[in-house]
Amino acid sequence: MNMENVSVTENITNKKTYTLECTDLRKKYGRREALKGVSLTVKKGHIAAVLGPDGSGKTTLAKLICSLSHKTGGNVLIDGKPLDLKDISYLPEYPFVNPRQRVGDIVEMYRCFYDDFNVKRAVSSFKRIEISLNDKFCYLSRSSIQKVETVLVMSRKAKLYLLDDPIVSVEPKSRDFIIKTIISNCDENSGVLITSAITSQIEKILDEVYILHKGEIKLASTAEDIMNDYGKTVSGFYREAFGC
Repeated sequence: MNMENVSVTENITNKKTYTLECTDLRKKYGRREALKGVSLTVKKGHIAAVLGPDGSGKTTLAKLICSLSHKTGGNVLIDGKPLDLKDISYLPEYPFVNPRQRVGDIVEMYRCFYDDFNVKRAVSSFKRIEISLNDKFCYLSRSSIQKVETVLVMSRKAKLYLLDDPIVSVEPKSRDFIIKTIISNCDENSGVLITSAITSQIEKILDEVYILHKGEIKLASTAEDIMNDYGKTVSGFYREAFGC
C-alpha cells in the first residue's frame, strides 16, 4: 500500500471534550520540515496512537506537545486551554533516570515535584513486579527500567499521558505489564497519546489511530473503522502501508 495514496479521513467525531488538541503543528530544522501541519485530537477517556516508522516525526511531535522543542507554527490545547505542563505526564523515548539512583530516590523526587503523584499506587505496582525501592537503576534490565518509568508516569493524576514509544526494546512479558498499567490508570477525565512503530501489542487498546509519514498525518481514523473500511487490523494495515 502506497501511503501517498491514502487520504486523511474525517471519521473521528467531535462529540466529546478533547483532552488534547493539536492544530497545524509545524517544525523546521533549517530548511528541512520535520512536521508539516500536523493536527490531531485525543478525547477524554480515550487512548490514541500516532503510528509511523522511524524518522516519521513521532518524537518531534511529542516534544512539541510538551514544549521541549520550539514549534515553528501551530497550537496545542490541553482540556481546551493553553498548554500547562503540569497537565501532562510525559514518558520520553529514552530512559530519563540516573543509573546511580535508587528506585526510591526517584519516587521521592516525583512526590516532591508533583502534587498529583500517587505514591501508594506506584509502590503497589513495584511490588507486583518485584522491584524494590532500594534497587539501583544501574542493576536493572532495560525492560525493568521501562516498567518503572511507566509506573511513575501513570501514577500521576494528569489530564494527558504522553508516552513516546513505551514498548520499544522491551520483551513481550514486560510489554503486557506496560499496556495493563496504561489501561488501569486512564480514566474518563484524562486521555492517553502513544507514539509507536510497533502496533500488534497495542492495537487492542486503541480508540483512535493516526498514521504519520514524512511529517504528515496520512490517516486519521478509529481502530474499528480501519477494520470496516480496509478489512484489516491496525497492525495489518500498518504492515502493508510500510512493508514491515
